[in-house]
Amino acid sequence: MPFLYILRVYSTKEKGFKSQNIETIKGLDFVKSHFGNQGIYALDRWYDNNRFYKYFTKNNDECNFVIRAKKLEMLFIKGKQ
Repeated sequence: MPFLYILRVYSTKEKGFKSQNIETIKGLDFVKSHFGNQGIYALDRWYDNNRFYKYFTKNNDECNFVIRAKKLEMLFIKGKQ
């Protein structure tokens, strides 16, 4: 059953804002802290960059995820395509 979790709304103009990526990682950390590696994280195209692939594959924590990528993207993990 899909579960959408909206964490918080933020503004680029708020005091202490650093980047959208940092805010997103904070949100993912929050969800992981409550649900662990249960389920599958399903993310859209904006997440198809190395920062998020590294986030989901770090420490071999067996986190299941799907990221919709652009057609021309190639993913390499541990040197394998």
